[in-house]
Amino acid sequence: MKPRLTQNLPFASKFLFLSSVLVRMYVLANFLFFKLRELQPALQVVLMRSFCFALLRRRGCSSHPNENKNFFAKAVLCKPWKQPKKQKRSGFTIVELSIVIIIIGIVLAGITSATRMVYQFKLTTARSITTGAGVNSIYGLLLWFDSTAEKAISDSESMDGNTVTKWYDTNPQQVFKYTLSQNISANRPTYVAKGQNGLPVLRFASTSATVQTMSTNSIINDLANNPSFTAFIVASSSHNSSSVARMIQLGNQSYACTGVNVSYWSSNQMAIVFNGGEKAFTVPASSNAGILEVVRDSVVGASSVNDGTTVYFNGKNSPLSARNNGDCTPSLVFSSMLLSPDTPISPTTWSMDFAEILIFNRVLKNDERKDIRDYLAKKWSIKVS
Repeated sequence: MKPRLTQNLPFASKFLFLSSVLVRMYVLANFLFFKLRELQPALQVVLMRSFCFALLRRRGCSSHPNENKNFFAKAVLCKPWKQPKKQKRSGFTIVELSIVIIIIGIVLAGITSATRMVYQFKLTTARSITTGAGVNSIYGLLLWFDSTAEKAISDSESMDGNTVTKWYDTNPQQVFKYTLSQNISANRPTYVAKGQNGLPVLRFASTSATVQTMSTNSIINDLANNPSFTAFIVASSSHNSSSVARMIQLGNQSYACTGVNVSYWSSNQMAIVFNGGEKAFTVPASSNAGILEVVRDSVVGASSVNDGTTVYFNGKNSPLSARNNGDCTPSLVFSSMLLSPDTPISPTTWSMDFAEILIFNRVLKNDERKDIRDYLAKKWSIKVS
């Protein structure tokens, strides 16, 4: 006995398969229904003539249904007739049109399914790259926000164009997980399904009226006072002025060196800012998305931000200017981590796409940083030095 198509599938798979078939049949039936409604007058004439023609043929009558009047009378009261020679038809019959419509529907459904399969394959590949990257073996990981992770965004929000309430930490080294969240609907970032390298990102688009931002649900104790840390940020940013836009912030902005943030200018400039003064660095003009590495060594810079602070952009060391308001001793207050916290001044607007953020509570070795950088470059298709 020939096995059925769904015989060896589990119940859930059978249900999904049959549901998809029924949905497509329903869509096709609706399409054909409305098309047939448009053809209803002509269809009635065709059916009437076909009925009369069949009746005449059966009775062997001479009248022919192609005459334009008294079809039924001629079919009942008729004389034998000789069937004329068939002429070549022009145009399509309804059956032929129906077949064409069905074929077109099948092709369109196939294209849609194929596109969805390609995207899902790309996402699965990205997750496989993450799993095999070896980041888990590098100790000291404080937090890891990855927009491609399976449990990073809830299923109901991980669809293109949806706003995102929570971005979950997927750090496997810590029992406690941080969560970036935004409770106000208008201030939530947007889930972009095909961002950098065709993979999901979170887009923070801010105007003077609406600031899209997120903050962690808890204070990050390991990043207070004068901490050593290594941070990796995969992001892009753009706006229509030279205004300073903070991308990520720790601490606060109350007193000198009580907070630190990474900021962006549109004129190919970025800066690591210790409150009251920035240490600027240049980024390539063509780089919309990049891998930013910030290394802070509290031993080398025990009483200085000019010492012990290093920045790399796409693997290249970016020389930092001295803090423009004089040196200071970092003393970061206990705080949450913020993404895109600034309010633009009209008519300034900006948009920031965040793809992945990793922060370690120590200074990583060069080979460890290279391993993480290479992993991020491969996954997000970013060229690095």
